[in-house]
Amino acid sequence: MVYIVWAEALIIVLFTVLLMKVLLKKKAADAPTAADPPAGSVPPSKQPYVKRSLRVDVPHIESKIIIIDIDTKRFKALNQKYFTGYIENISLTGLKFSSAYNIPIQENITISLHFSLDDEDFTLQARMARKHEELSSSDVVYGVEFIEISEKNRERLARILYQLQIVKNKQAL
Repeated sequence: MVYIVWAEALIIVLFTVLLMKVLLKKKAADAPTAADPPAGSVPPSKQPYVKRSLRVDVPHIESKIIIIDIDTKRFKALNQKYFTGYIENISLTGLKFSSAYNIPIQENITISLHFSLDDEDFTLQARMARKHEELSSSDVVYGVEFIEISEKNRERLARILYQLQIVKNKQAL
């Protein structure tokens, strides 16, 4: 009888040790490392409307904007509609522009932007990402993300944005 009690106690102790070992390994694997993002943060690709690259403010550059595609039948009449917008800032991933034209961006909208930046012409396609109505004016401010930007256009845009940022930094000094 004493052997049975000792055997049961030994089994319980071994089971407890194994369970603790497994739990400690799991806890160590879940512990954050220096390479992990801060707690509670979400990768930029999972956050809506996150600026993923440096934006350079520009002095309201006029742009011709054409609505290429709207996914909803309700707004299909807006396809190929063009209007004027004024670019406020730009990056390699997108831009912000204002316009008096109010677009319903709750729908999936693809646009084409035609503008000149530092004497170079650009025609870029973008997806409407956000919209903000200005209280102080009748203009609406939009944020767009570029889609299918060619490597040549990306390099030209990067070069111009770099030059514009250098000029802004010199003016700030």
